[in-house]
Amino acid sequence: MKATATSIIFALAVLSAIALASCDTQSCERSAQCGDFPTSDCNAAFNKIALTKRYYVNNGMSAAGVCSGHCYIYVTGLNTLNCDLSGREMVVAYDELRNRNCRKCGVKTYGDGCQFKIDYTNSC
Repeated sequence: MKATATSIIFALAVLSAIALASCDTQSCERSAQCGDFPTSDCNAAFNKIALTKRYYVNNGMSAAGVCSGHCYIYVTGLNTLNCDLSGREMVVAYDELRNRNCRKCGVKTYGDGCQFKIDYTNSC
């Protein structure tokens, strides 16, 4: 059976996506002010995540996240200007950080340099 160029390119794209996903990391990294607000702020911000919405940063344009009180849940980039996550992806990342015992703040860094963050903000 001969492989077509399209099927080879598709296979390489799938393998690339798998390799990038395997580079994802989670950490309870946070700003110094993270301890200065109640956990309920993050719970309230989490409840504002719209599952079907895209949250993004793109060359200075932004609809990056949600916040409540002093807790900001958002998408950002590490050495990249274009990052986006769906609300569903943000919920999964939030749950992953909570399952790592990150009580308030934390960060999930994806293999492509994009990040999901839960952190302190001065105000919403």
